[in-house]
Amino acid sequence: MVVNARALLTDALTSSGLLDGYDWSLEVRPRRRSVGVTVEPGGRVVIAVPPTARAEHASRLIEIVASNAQWLSTHVAKSCASVPTPPEVSLNDGDGFSLLGNSHSLRLVDAGSVSTERRPCYTSWYLNVPRRKVAAHGARPIIEWYMTEGTRWVEAQAPRWLPRLDLTGDKTPELRVVDLGKRRWGVYRPNHHRVELHWTLFQLPPDLVEHVLVHELVHATRPGGSAHGPEWRKRMTAFMPRWQHLRKELDDRGRSVWTGAVQQRQG
Repeated sequence: MVVNARALLTDALTSSGLLDGYDWSLEVRPRRRSVGVTVEPGGRVVIAVPPTARAEHASRLIEIVASNAQWLSTHVAKSCASVPTPPEVSLNDGDGFSLLGNSHSLRLVDAGSVSTERRPCYTSWYLNVPRRKVAAHGARPIIEWYMTEGTRWVEAQAPRWLPRLDLTGDKTPELRVVDLGKRRWGVYRPNHHRVELHWTLFQLPPDLVEHVLVHELVHATRPGGSAHGPEWRKRMTAFMPRWQHLRKELDDRGRSVWTGAVQQRQG
């Protein structure tokens, strides 16, 4: 895309008035070959264009958005109505946290504690966190614990899938657990040949986490066509036949995961 083409296309859409009242953005997607109009959780509209888009394509872009006006109105309304309210924690003893579907009860500890760790407690677990770390850094030690545990899980489970997907040797992607914000469970970065999974994902049962891992690894095989087009779907179905069922369960259960929010203290 030539310099300023994105800005000019954005200005053209703004001037058209078609997206007035929407939270929207125009994004250049390297793997796209045509214009795409999507609605993200919470109702944000994304107009995705290929890197070949030019300022002179503005009229066609406006036509495409106009033809999707009714679809946009309906799906933005549905998305806004279904957007979850992420739970908040107080960072006090007894707060509940889930790791791979297993319940953990927060226990702030003092003497001799230098790191966040899990300890068995009858049929569940304690999540021991140094009190001084919570006082100094809030929820950050718990988020870092999720990243550590998530990385450990990925390192144990990915080797089961990499050979099946022909992602061994020089084809093996880098795997990371990171913070991806509030809109993605995972992403494949083709420029770096890297799969990233969101730390919040590891609150869910292992089969849902595995679904996201395989989803991104299939992207790493670089199937032809659009991101989730026929070739990608064919490969995903071949390696994980129940992926569509798991995706629906992920959409449902994922609404209730903790995203790092902490209750504001009164007074």
